[in-house]
Amino acid sequence: MIIINWLNFEKYVQDKMDAENIAGISVAVSKNGKTIYKKGFGYRNIDTKEPVTPETIFGIASITKSFTALSIMILED
Repeated sequence: MIIINWLNFEKYVQDKMDAENIAGISVAVSKNGKTIYKKGFGYRNIDTKEPVTPETIFGIASITKSFTALSIMILED
């Protein structure tokens, strides 16, 4: 059985957020179909200081178009 030090993981996430100027993210880790970790980091609204939670819904705008285009290019190749 692998024991994970979540404190080290959380520090890594926070350091990455600081380095990349990320306001907030939500992270979930699953193993064998079961969620073993979930946590929100930072803010979903910087002005009102509303925190990100594991249940925060993020808008993805038009990013799916990029994934679709890449998938088509890979299939074409």
